[in-house]
Amino acid sequence: MIDFISLNVSGFHDEPISNMYFQQKTPPDRLAIFLPGMGYTCDRPLLYYPTQWLIDQGTDVFWVEYNYVRQPEYMMLPERERAKWTFADVSAACQAVLSQRAYQQVILVGKSLGTLAMGHLLRSGILGDALTLIWLTPLLHNAWLRERISEDGRPGLFISGTADPHFDTQGMADASQTAGSEVLLIEGADHSLEIAGDLWSTLQTLEQVMRSVTRFIQNT
Repeated sequence: MIDFISLNVSGFHDEPISNMYFQQKTPPDRLAIFLPGMGYTCDRPLLYYPTQWLIDQGTDVFWVEYNYVRQPEYMMLPERERAKWTFADVSAACQAVLSQRAYQQVILVGKSLGTLAMGHLLRSGILGDALTLIWLTPLLHNAWLRERISEDGRPGLFISGTADPHFDTQGMADASQTAGSEVLLIEGADHSLEIAGDLWSTLQTLEQVMRSVTRFIQNT
């Protein structure tokens, strides 16, 4: 059994940050933090099903539920100012959940925009050293993010589709050089890791993603 809790968190400009904390009745030593995309929310398949699996495994799960596409003031800002906003929100949310229990390991799962937030968290060090990193459709065309991944040096699981306009072949090769890193590249998959016009192939893709994610977590 788990409790569903929303933490009181203030982020950029002291604005509240929506979140959902799935807390096990018996305190575990492991926490998974999910950082969604700009509009790809945590209740979408690539984040929802790993959440359910981790809860079944006895892990606490924390969703940072920013949804910036519904905030016109965010969308009007230049990229650098958006980044400051996102990083402030994510840092505040993570500090809030880490204060709830004494976790020995953190699983960090980011999707698209969430992978930029992962880069910030890695550099800040607030999550500690025992980290498992899952990069879903990472924005590896971004030189700043590639630098953060390189300087951090921890292995991760990188998942992208060849039909994703944000997919960067060289960036993926560079980011996954760390020993222990894995890459799942799905032919024809878009930025949501879906196969346009082919539901059954999309469902097979989701299964591939889930098998890769669960195996990587179990082996780290």
